[in-house]
Amino acid sequence: MIGSTHMFFVLLLLASQNLSFQPHPTIDVGDQVLSLRASMVKEATILKISVYQIDMYVSKEIPASSSASQASTKAFLLTFLRNIKAEKLASSWLQDLQLYCETNCETLLKQARPVANALPEMEKGSTVLYVVRPTSVEVLVNGKPFGTISGAAASQTVSDAFLGPKAPKDVRKALVLEPRRE
Repeated sequence: MIGSTHMFFVLLLLASQNLSFQPHPTIDVGDQVLSLRASMVKEATILKISVYQIDMYVSKEIPASSSASQASTKAFLLTFLRNIKAEKLASSWLQDLQLYCETNCETLLKQARPVANALPEMEKGSTVLYVVRPTSVEVLVNGKPFGTISGAAASQTVSDAFLGPKAPKDVRKALVLEPRRE
């Protein structure tokens, strides 16, 4: 039997592992090729357990200062670094949408619930891609179309979750303030 002190150190060791995936330099989204702008590993809890890697892709023509602009297509690729239960993923996603939504929130959540509730369990290496266009957000799971949420409010809300003023500071700093150097 593992003692509680030993278990604590095992958890610390697991939490300190540098888990990440090498991001692709570009991705195709419909008729556009988007380039990697920034990448970071999102950690959770006081133990700083790595949960997922976020890669943000934008058009090469978009300057770093305007990557948060709603008018441009951008993509956020989340690569999971550990297993996440479907219920936890759906709950977290809906809570985030509610937190970052500023307009037409009931309509947005009504469209998002069926997509969120159908999300599968994420295993290490599983991906969720949010393709954010000016008036819609397409969700792809492991490269396959999974659902679309229509409306400018959806686009703004998903963008704000990563880039907006209420986004987690570590995420916003990595994705907005420190563009990838080539």
